[in-house]
Amino acid sequence: MRDLRWALPAAFAWGFAEATVLFVVPDALLGWIALRDWRVGLAATAAATAGALLGGLVVLTHPALFAPLLPRLPGIPAGMIAQVHGEVAARGPAAMLSGPASGIPYKVYADELGLAHAPAGPFALLSVPARLERFLPVALGFGLAGLALRGPLARRPRAVLAAYVALWIVLYAAIYAAIFVRYGGI
Repeated sequence: MRDLRWALPAAFAWGFAEATVLFVVPDALLGWIALRDWRVGLAATAAATAGALLGGLVVLTHPALFAPLLPRLPGIPAGMIAQVHGEVAARGPAAMLSGPASGIPYKVYADELGLAHAPAGPFALLSVPARLERFLPVALGFGLAGLALRGPLARRPRAVLAAYVALWIVLYAAIYAAIFVRYGGI
């Protein structure tokens, strides 16, 4: 495959950025990397997880800075923040383990846990499975798809990239529609 030396620093940076202010998940990058080379995709998954952990710790330790910012980001309506507030009050850091399956951004849990003065140790420990719960299936799934699409990837990489971008556009449209229906806003 083509040179993917950029993949690990990009995945780390994207993981950090999405854990703080970016509203496009690292999954989009991880899937593309894994599609091209599954081994690099798995390494990039670890890098994105490390970046997300660092970003999450920044949010956890500076919640007053992020609390007013989060409702202004796409895909984080006030109702979602209120839901996470209740989950954090009931379950503490373990609440973030339900975030990936429910589509709630990790940064919302980090901020609410910071506002609740949750300790960094349990937060960091639970951040790894909370991030891998989403990142790893994406990397593995697109890694397998990359093995199956090796020929088209080599012959028509731009067409495959266009289809990949289209897939993420459709996915984000569906995610934002679901958020709107569930919380009455985006």
